[in-house]
Amino acid sequence: KRYCLATVRDVCAQYGGDERAVVFCGFSRGSIAANFLGLHDDQIAGLWRAFICHSHYDGVNERWPYAGADRASALARLRRLADRPQFISHEGSTRPIEDWLRGIGVAGNWTFAAIPFRNHSPDWVLRDLPARRELRAWLAAVLAK
Repeated sequence: KRYCLATVRDVCAQYGGDERAVVFCGFSRGSIAANFLGLHDDQIAGLWRAFICHSHYDGVNERWPYAGADRASALARLRRLADRPQFISHEGSTRPIEDWLRGIGVAGNWTFAAIPFRNHSPDWVLRDLPARRELRAWLAAVLAK
């Protein structure tokens, strides 16, 4: 956590980034990490402007072999999200993620996008798909605020 905070600040300082506009993007286990690491505690949760989570989501599958994979722990992390937006996508369907989020009693600023092919890959962002256009419009709106 300390390394992440220091690195984001250093990269922003060296390359002219805006610390108030940092977006946590994750694919697969990185998508789980968006909440698991990005919402670990109040200090690191405050670093992120928004989150892009593709293919898997923290708390949906309790069978992952790591401490804190249970839904109660994921819910505690998710409460730190506050009103920050998340763009959540998955191959084929986002229904299991949507069902879990709607059932936990936490209001969220979630946008869901089902990706029209089954391959477990982040390559969809390289293709001219409606979901990619939606993601780009979503990101532009998030960063414009």
